[in-house]
Amino acid sequence: MIQEKRVEKLNNKPVKTGKYVLYWMQAAQRAEYNHALEYSVISANKLKVPIIVLLGIADDYPEANLRHYHFMLEGLKETKNVLEKRGIKLVVKHKHPELAAAELAKRACIVIVDAGHTRVQRRWRRYAARHFQCSLEEVETNLIVPVTEASEKENFSAGTFRPRIIAKLKDYLVKLKHVKPLYDSLNMKFASFDIRDDHILNQCGFAGSGLAYDVHMASAVLLFDAEAFSYITVVCDGKGGDRILVTALFIHHTDNEFWDSVKSLLPFEKRSG
Repeated sequence: MIQEKRVEKLNNKPVKTGKYVLYWMQAAQRAEYNHALEYSVISANKLKVPIIVLLGIADDYPEANLRHYHFMLEGLKETKNVLEKRGIKLVVKHKHPELAAAELAKRACIVIVDAGHTRVQRRWRRYAARHFQCSLEEVETNLIVPVTEASEKENFSAGTFRPRIIAKLKDYLVKLKHVKPLYDSLNMKFASFDIRDDHILNQCGFAGSGLAYDVHMASAVLLFDAEAFSYITVVCDGKGGDRILVTALFIHHTDNEFWDSVKSLLPFEKRSG
């Protein structure tokens, strides 16, 4: 189920006759519990075309360093494998995301992008809305309750904002079903950055990433209240003896399967803190 309030049309262009539906994966780099991905599959099935997933990697992302790229590329390997099992091709472009998306949008029926709220993400989407010749739709998947649904105006206190979110939880804490693509895209040919190349990964031995890693780390030290979706803080040893403090908000893992996987690895039921 994809709630209507999760979807926003970013331009006034029509859905075209094209070769595929393009899912521009940028803010939600995962194949599990991704509303934008499932919405793209549904759209592709209705249009009777395959789905292509695109990710653009820019060298100059604000404040990013080698370890950030390592973490991202390592997680993308897992995402690629999961997508391929569903018959979906992942294309990775080593260029600015909005330019990579513009390139593939030329042959797309429609472009669907996951919602992003940072300045640079909003700038990419504004560029896309101006330049794409097909329909561009944005799907909120990194928040349980979409921002525009939670409140129509700026809130200056968590005391006023939190009750608004809680009131909407029953409508949005709904299990997301994976939709089977009717058309396989794995044989479609695209130039793509090879994320299997370990050259960049070997330079910075970070601990790990991806959903399987999330489950492992979340089970290592459970310092959260699952009902409140609060913070998990874990301390782990990186390669080379580095001491790394990892603080992660697993807010995108809102499905019960993730938390069940975490709890199944624990020697105790739950420890709040």
